[in-house]
Formats: sequence, structure tokens, C-alpha cells
Amino acid sequence: MKKKIFTLLILIMITISWAEPNHNLGIALGAASGAGFSYRHYNDTFGYQVNFVAIGTKDNFYVPLGIKAIKPFHETVLSRAYYFAASSVFLDLGTESENNPVFSIGGGIGMEYTIKGNLKFSLDLPLTIIDIFKTSSNDIRSIIFPIPEISLYYNF
Repeated sequence: MKKKIFTLLILIMITISWAEPNHNLGIALGAASGAGFSYRHYNDTFGYQVNFVAIGTKDNFYVPLGIKAIKPFHETVLSRAYYFAASSVFLDLGTESENNPVFSIGGGIGMEYTIKGNLKFSLDLPLTIIDIFKTSSNDIRSIIFPIPEISLYYNF
């Protein structure tokens, strides 16, 4: 049932976003919002970003996924500044693993620059809290650290 609800929510978000023209596909790397292939969309007042990738072998299979909510506060022709809040989970699904997910949250500011034409680069500076539920070990505390994030997008 949870998978059906999650799939339905994703389909609704994609359908709504296709009604407007500001779509971005690319790659992203970060701790607060996850890593992998990325989809970013903006409307008049806010934006969101979804990251996902699945990598590995049968014994070692990793799935980082994340989501980011974005609120622009300054825009020019070639750049955009924004606040954001993000969350991600790192799943270890291999047969040799203990299957303990690592959850992260973060928030901060970011800048998006138009490199050339439809190619965009963004740099985010969040304060990230890694392993918020302390799933990796009871001896290790959660890590709170400013970990930069980068993304490269094609706008269409």
C-alpha cells in the first residue's frame, strides 16, 4: 500500500510539473538532498528537486534518494539565489548488508548559474545532519556539518 501511495504522489507531481515550462534534468551530488540523476522544477513561487540512483552488484547494492524544497529569493537573467530544505536516505540493499538506512536532513542557501544556453550549474551550502536516527551505530553520534552540494542541469 505504501508503494502505491508513493508512486501515485510521484505521478501527480510529474503531471502537475509538465503543465509548466521550467523543467531541469541532470545530475546532483550532496548529503542533504541525496545524489544521482536529478529532476528539478520551478513554478512562480517555489521549486522542488528529486534525486535518485541505484548502483552496485548483487552483494553490494546502494540506493541514495532525496528530495529538496526550494524557495527563490533573487533572480536575474543568468542566476538565481534560493533558500532550501532537503532530506535524503541512503539504503544499503545488498545481501551482505544489515539494511540499516541512513537518513539525513539539511537546509541552507544556494545559487544557480546559467553556464551557456540551457546548461545550468548550482552550488548549495546547507547545514547537514547525517544519520539523524543513529542507525549506523549506537556509539556514533549524528554528524552536523556544512557539506556543499553541486548539480549540473539541462533546462528544457
